[in-house]
Amino acid sequence: MTLYDERDAAELEPHYSRHVSAMASEGLHRKSAIAAELAMRDKRIAELERELAKASEFNCSLELQELRNCERNVGQAIDRIAVDLQQAQTRRKKLASAVLSMRKKLAGDGEDQ
Repeated sequence: MTLYDERDAAELEPHYSRHVSAMASEGLHRKSAIAAELAMRDKRIAELERELAKASEFNCSLELQELRNCERNVGQAIDRIAVDLQQAQTRRKKLASAVLSMRKKLAGDGEDQ
């Protein structure tokens, strides 16, 4: 593609008519004046593209930070669940031991009679 391909002006409406009108009313008839205006627009487009790229990187950074925060929160929740599970297993063992002691005591009381 060359820098200036043939273009169908009808496909560029309403922009084309607006520029033709502005160039005529502002006296932009020389190629160098038109080129300067195009260069100014190219410069502004490049600035906007850089700003857009920075904003996109910033959004990706935020998303990555949110994912890391979520991962940390999930990890903390898993750690709490593991502690709760360990405590529940300890209580279960104590209860099982108490039940076994009670059964032995009851069995011993029955033998005495």
